[in-house]
Amino acid sequence: MKKCSKSLLFFLLILGCGGSQGDENIINTPEEIQETSETTKIDNTEESVVEEVKDETFYQEGDCYEWIGSANHVGCIKGSSVVSMNKFDIRPNNLIHDRGNLYILLGDGKIYKYDGYTYQEFLNIEEKVSFNPNEEAGLFGLVFHPTEKYMLVSYSNKENILTVEKYTLDNFSNVSLLESEILLSIPNSNCCHWAGDMIWSDYFNDFLIGVGDMEENDFSFINHEPLDTTSRRGKILFLNSKNNFSNPPLISETNLYPPREDILGYGLRNPWKLYEYKNLLIFPDIGYASSEELNIVNLDKFSTTKEPFLFGWPLFEGSIKNDLNVTEVFYWENNISKSVFDYVYENSVEPKVHYDHQTEEIYRAALIGGDLMLDPKSEYYENYFFVDYLTKEMFAYDLLENTIRTIPLPAELPGNFHSLLINPFEKDSVLLANSSGYLMKVSLPKLNG
Repeated sequence: MKKCSKSLLFFLLILGCGGSQGDENIINTPEEIQETSETTKIDNTEESVVEEVKDETFYQEGDCYEWIGSANHVGCIKGSSVVSMNKFDIRPNNLIHDRGNLYILLGDGKIYKYDGYTYQEFLNIEEKVSFNPNEEAGLFGLVFHPTEKYMLVSYSNKENILTVEKYTLDNFSNVSLLESEILLSIPNSNCCHWAGDMIWSDYFNDFLIGVGDMEENDFSFINHEPLDTTSRRGKILFLNSKNNFSNPPLISETNLYPPREDILGYGLRNPWKLYEYKNLLIFPDIGYASSEELNIVNLDKFSTTKEPFLFGWPLFEGSIKNDLNVTEVFYWENNISKSVFDYVYENSVEPKVHYDHQTEEIYRAALIGGDLMLDPKSEYYENYFFVDYLTKEMFAYDLLENTIRTIPLPAELPGNFHSLLINPFEKDSVLLANSSGYLMKVSLPKLNG
């Protein structure tokens, strides 16, 4: 299989992105999102960070390209349209929907709240956040506790440490900057693969966070820390392990330290945007040079066995079994070290969707998640949407039918997409945030017509 150069892959996979909080997608508002050439109103800011953007509908559709990947791809649906809503001076890393509001997380540490009418600055922690527009570091995630008056924010701090900070909220949901607490700190000695998205899990009554392998792209192929169950890198973790614990096998270089008990998933490269639906956990893992994957696991299995889910990286990439002969870690059984290869090959979860980067027509790279359509009146009910970072193709995966469809977007759209969210203010619509600072709305095509 043809692979792109390491330098190109490094450029393509400089991503800093994060998830839905479990609200239903559609909320009733008196008016639709304002799509006028007037400047959108912004409250509580001395300077506007949103430029005036005229309505600009991109009518020219993208093309339908061949699919090389999982056998559940069933076709391509044309008819979408894209409208520019606003443009920020800093790229939005993540879009979050919670409590009837849209939260736009800018990479430099600012969060704006949008209620369908006005933007308000919700939080500004620029003095704490390390951000470079050409790198992945920045502000990653935001999640609210469903009943208590606090929220968590994840970001890369000035010392290049993945940080989760707890902030108290008052009775009006305003943030108190005087009351905060650091809950998690994971140093990153490199530039990349932070992940950092967080969600509240109703299933576990706990917060979950995705943590990347924190390795440069050139060396991630030979970094086996995602398999190491004594490490937090390359994992999905419980943030409150006193409520939840796991029983992973010991996979490590030595048997001097026990495996961690806060691991829900391991063997991951860069899990960007977690989503929980009923008893399912849905998330992509961004690939290296060959393949992308979407993982869906049944959490009931974990509740029964307490064994965390193994996803196989770096021995697996999508459905591809990588050609590796040497590993830094061993599988330990009764204090005896064994080769880790057999254990990983036999126990890794197969992705529900995977696709190759290289086709004869196009080169795809980096699966960006993702949100689930929860409007029961929509033709796309229970479809999970995601986008390819490089080609700007959107995809809809039907959970019930186990089928996936391509929704091509216009090739002339600026930038590359960092986050996707079902539009909470408009039926059959998706919001996209991209590297050029644009917030865009995609009107979905008819599924059956």
